[in-house]
Amino acid sequence: MCAHSIIGNTIGLAFLVTNYVIYAMDGIGLPIILAFGEFIRALADMLFMYMCLVLARGLNVTKMRLTTFDKFFLVIMFFVFILSYLAMQFWEIKYFDPAMVFAKSESLPGYLLALWRLTAWVFFVIACQLSKNDSPTKASFFTSFALLMTPWFWAPPIFVIVANFFLNNWVRAEVVNIVENCVTFYGYIVFLYLSRPSDNNQNFPFHIRTTQVDVDTGFDPQTAYQQNTAETNINDGMHGVMEMTARNKGGVHAVSEEVDRGIIERPQISSS
Repeated sequence: MCAHSIIGNTIGLAFLVTNYVIYAMDGIGLPIILAFGEFIRALADMLFMYMCLVLARGLNVTKMRLTTFDKFFLVIMFFVFILSYLAMQFWEIKYFDPAMVFAKSESLPGYLLALWRLTAWVFFVIACQLSKNDSPTKASFFTSFALLMTPWFWAPPIFVIVANFFLNNWVRAEVVNIVENCVTFYGYIVFLYLSRPSDNNQNFPFHIRTTQVDVDTGFDPQTAYQQNTAETNINDGMHGVMEMTARNKGGVHAVSEEVDRGIIERPQISSS
């Protein structure tokens, strides 16, 4: 989801640059390209926020499925975002004076989007705390995740107020655009920093093993995601495991199965 969000933001930014290059040459630009680029970037930000929220709830870190409340809340948030964004576009077309330069955030839907972002932050912080309580071994990740991502949630709403009340009209849209790009870049950098697969990264959250992708059989979030540091293999809480040993008895192979081990052992085939 992070990669898709980055790609979407890059494509949207390419549309915006194309529009402004044409605008610099003919003074008109391509309004359709501009609107399409802004919409793609908004969806990319929405996707990244969705990723942050489901990760805060521990998806693929402490659990394999979201609760019904989590799904309901995320669906409501998504529809509120879409409706607010479309209302902001309509507000700009219907009520903004073309002779003056306005930022889109200077409208009732713009304030609603800012409020929506703060509401998402409240859910984000609560979700991180609950996930940290459910899995103390991941406490360092969820604490760092909540602290470092809080500026990403708060910066746009705060700057909307600053821009609308303290900046002149002719610089408002430009400065808002700069801040939004910086905030977007900050969010990507923080997530990639926390999730980098490095030995010295104590916050790395993902320790799922390849045998734990099946969500329909006995998943235990308290043990399944923990790193196995013991020398002996234990049951990972996810699968009963078959240990196969082949014995050649007159050309017939007998296979024995054991279900309480943490690995599958394959028979050794001698060169003879």
